[in-house]
Amino acid sequence: MNKDAYYFPHDSNAKDDPKCVLLIEQLGMEGYGIYWMLIETLRDQPGYRYPVALLPALARRYNTTVEKVKTVVYNYDLFIVEGDEIFFSQSLIDRMIPLEHKREQARKAGLKSAEKRALINCGSTTVERPFNDRSTSKVKESKVNKKERRDLQERRFTPPALEEVQRYVSEKGYRIDAQRFIDYYASNGWKVGKNPMRDWKATVRNWQRRENTQSPIAESQKGEIQPKFFKFAQ
Repeated sequence: MNKDAYYFPHDSNAKDDPKCVLLIEQLGMEGYGIYWMLIETLRDQPGYRYPVALLPALARRYNTTVEKVKTVVYNYDLFIVEGDEIFFSQSLIDRMIPLEHKREQARKAGLKSAEKRALINCGSTTVERPFNDRSTSKVKESKVNKKERRDLQERRFTPPALEEVQRYVSEKGYRIDAQRFIDYYASNGWKVGKNPMRDWKATVRNWQRRENTQSPIAESQKGEIQPKFFKFAQ
């Protein structure tokens, strides 16, 4: 097997799920095969999401029709489609959480081990190196570690789907337009100020607190500037 292939968990009785039963009844085992081809494709994508526009390419690659692939994506509630642009499987994302956690733990352990080895190596050559060289090395190492942590935080964040935001807003009883929230942060690259977003739920709560103090909708109707806390793109 290719060394770049990665395992991910799935149910052995997935074929007995009512959605899959209907899929197999209408499209046969080819439809079931298309479903797993899509799941495996999503598994290898950043954020486990895939563009709808590339479905024809998948159909050609796996010797099936675009119509069948789109039928599997759209018709059986097996996938969620956002704005007719990207699709994903919430079930796959949920199943990947433990593996992502395990991977991050292994990564942290590897970084700690590397740091220990670096300290040992530094200790063995302390007398031979000038003081300034050691100081410069530590500064560079500190910058590298900070960059690695920042990159790790950015990789771990996955933008929420519209349905997720709507569900969270409804659970909390907030008066927030979920689509507006998604559109705003999607337009600025999911950043809060100049920093990448880390927790979209916390951002929703901050948005709600701002809504409670000053309504952006009311201000926009008056032709005034939006609240300073949120600088909406024109």
